[in-house]
Amino acid sequence: MKMNRGKIALRINKDNFGKVKIPTPNGDIVLEIDTGFEAAHYFTQYSEVVYVPDDEKEIKVGMFVFHNHNVYSESTRVDDDIFWTTKEFIFGTTSQMFGEYVMVDKIFEDKDTAIGTMGINVRIEQIKEPIKNKCLVITGKYAGKTMYCSDVMFYEIVGYDKKIYIAKEKQLIADEDFNPCENKLLVAPFKDELIIRKSGVIVARNFTKPQCKTGNVTRSFNGEYLGQNIAYSRYYQLTIYGIQHHIVEVKNVECTFETNEEVTILK
Repeated sequence: MKMNRGKIALRINKDNFGKVKIPTPNGDIVLEIDTGFEAAHYFTQYSEVVYVPDDEKEIKVGMFVFHNHNVYSESTRVDDDIFWTTKEFIFGTTSQMFGEYVMVDKIFEDKDTAIGTMGINVRIEQIKEPIKNKCLVITGKYAGKTMYCSDVMFYEIVGYDKKIYIAKEKQLIADEDFNPCENKLLVAPFKDELIIRKSGVIVARNFTKPQCKTGNVTRSFNGEYLGQNIAYSRYYQLTIYGIQHHIVEVKNVECTFETNEEVTILK
């Protein structure tokens, strides 16, 4: 087999489609999902690599890798059970992640919930509920740390014998002491926004449709911009103890400014 332009080929075992293994004290129970319900929920995402290009250094033939469900498609079929993909859709193996991906695990907290009929026989019980904005990092440079993360970050893998969760490293925000990850700033957003004039001058004013957000940098990964007011074009939103924070990558800082001061975009 010889494929062009960096393509990687996977052998996808259709026998695993829709199978979910649930561990119990009496052994594993294997459930089969109705595969007519929604394709994204049953296509296997754990498959064998059968071809890599000559310049590929991380992924090897024979590896079993976690991958995006979109690999399985008639448009990517090479043979009956062989499908091509690009590296960006391959997450990693059980021991290492590729590129910008990291393996994470959910963190649970105890939560009181009411059981029974209201007003008659209600009792309060504790249940375990996953925390949406925290995770335990398993692989990568933050391995072993509990980290704040963006709310939408978990990918459940179909076709593997246990649930695993994969995120992109950029979705990791800060450690438990609110120290931001590399190249990130923790920002307290302002209600006032910035007007960007046609001349390229930014003015700090209230208006209805802001072109970018503004705020004060409360934490910095290396001290850069700490304590300064900044305008920024992209951000992740994170709510901690009911308080809203914005997480900004340094590359998305448009400018610094004093309150009500006219300033020019730095980029």
